[in-house]
Amino acid sequence: MRGQKGFTQHQFKLMQVIKRVKVVATDKTGAGFTLIELLVVISVIGLLASVIMVSLNSARAKARDSRRKAELTQITRALELYYDTYGGYPTSAWSNANASVSYAVFSSLCNQTNFTQFMPDCPNDPKYPNVNCYNAEYVYISESFRNPGTLGKEYVLYATLEDQSTTNLNSSQWPDNNMISVWPCAGYGTPNYRIGDLAI
Repeated sequence: MRGQKGFTQHQFKLMQVIKRVKVVATDKTGAGFTLIELLVVISVIGLLASVIMVSLNSARAKARDSRRKAELTQITRALELYYDTYGGYPTSAWSNANASVSYAVFSSLCNQTNFTQFMPDCPNDPKYPNVNCYNAEYVYISESFRNPGTLGKEYVLYATLEDQSTTNLNSSQWPDNNMISVWPCAGYGTPNYRIGDLAI
């Protein structure tokens, strides 16, 4: 939409703001702000902008962590439906399309036809989708390993939260110890959130 003299609406509003700034920046005697005063104002604005950005990034990280926990809960519900139907939990690290896959949920569990009927749209980590690292993806492990003919009775799901200040993993038991110190890739944090009963 065009405003006065052919300006767009946004350009016209910007010119109005500039005019107001000119009025505020000049007092009744016609003297403007000094250079030092302007630098102080610019510095304060920059500081406030930095604080806002830090707060915004922190809020986004918390939101992603909440999403990770919610998505693991959704996977557990699908696993329970699977258990009720087939009498056990899906095998680990198996795909109908590729037998040589990892424990990552998206590339193994979510490629099993019998499981996808309960969860057609499998989630990825909201920040690092398809990175193919155990500490950048959701991970599923059961006692059954690459054997679709044998179902598991226990399982565990893992996620790596951006808030690394807490963990519910036990470094003295498997597979928690491998998730913490053996399998992770550098640069993505340490897995620190699990759901499930599997522990050896």
